[in-house]
Formats: sequence, C-alpha cells, structure tokens
Amino acid sequence: MLGGLSNSTYAQSISADTEDKQPKIGVIYSKLQDNEFMSWINYSIESSAKNKALLTIVDAIKDNVIQNEQINDFIDKGDKVIAIDLVDRELPTTLLNKINATQTAIIFFGTEPKTETFSSCEKCWYLVSNDAEQSGRLQGEIILEQW
Repeated sequence: MLGGLSNSTYAQSISADTEDKQPKIGVIYSKLQDNEFMSWINYSIESSAKNKALLTIVDAIKDNVIQNEQINDFIDKGDKVIAIDLVDRELPTTLLNKINATQTAIIFFGTEPKTETFSSCEKCWYLVSNDAEQSGRLQGEIILEQW
C-alpha cells in the first residue's frame, strides 16, 4: 500500500496479463476526484499505457505530505518513471536526492514546478497543455519512451 493512502484516497492499479514484464509507472495527481480536466488526462494516460505498462494511479487529495510519501513509496517499490501533478511547486531536497540517486524519471504535469525543483532533477520533463487528451497522450508517450 502506498503511504498516505486512506479510504478517501483514490488509488487504482491497471495491468495486463504480462504485468511482471511491463514497466512499473507511478502517476500522482494533486486532486483527481471531482476534477474533470485531470479525469480526461487520466483516461488518456490509461489508454496510452494499456497493455504496455503497469500503472499505479494515486490521488494526493491536495495534501503535500501525502504526495511526498507517495513519491517516496513509488521509488521504494521500484518505479522508474513517476508522473506528478504537484500539490506544492517544490519538492524537498531529500526527496530530490533520492530521485536522482535512483535515476527515477519524473514527468511534471498540471502544476509547473519551481525552477529549483525542475533544475534539481537529473531526468525530468514538464508538460504544458490546455488539451487534456493531448496532455495524457504526450505523458503516456514520454513514459513509454523511457522504457
């Protein structure tokens, strides 16, 4: 179970029959429930990754502490790519150091990270788009290209 998850947190795993051979990818939303735009992005990510990757999707429910725990948990379970819609525009230095030490690729979407956070990640991208379907498709493609 990912840290910070509770009964009020949305969590979903999507996999195919060959999940043990598929890359593990974490997707963290700052607030997925009751957010139509992010729901469309989520749908597009799921569609892009179908039968290609094992996704674990979580909602930080607008709680920075929960989101940081979720990022840490994804790294601990071996996810090499994490897509993050940040609650707060910056990540703690200890978390950035762990991300870099494990060569975890980070894709920021939705909320733009602070320059210091973005420049501190060795393998990171930031996607900007007003088209939710396009954003989800692009995120899915970048995630898959990393594998």
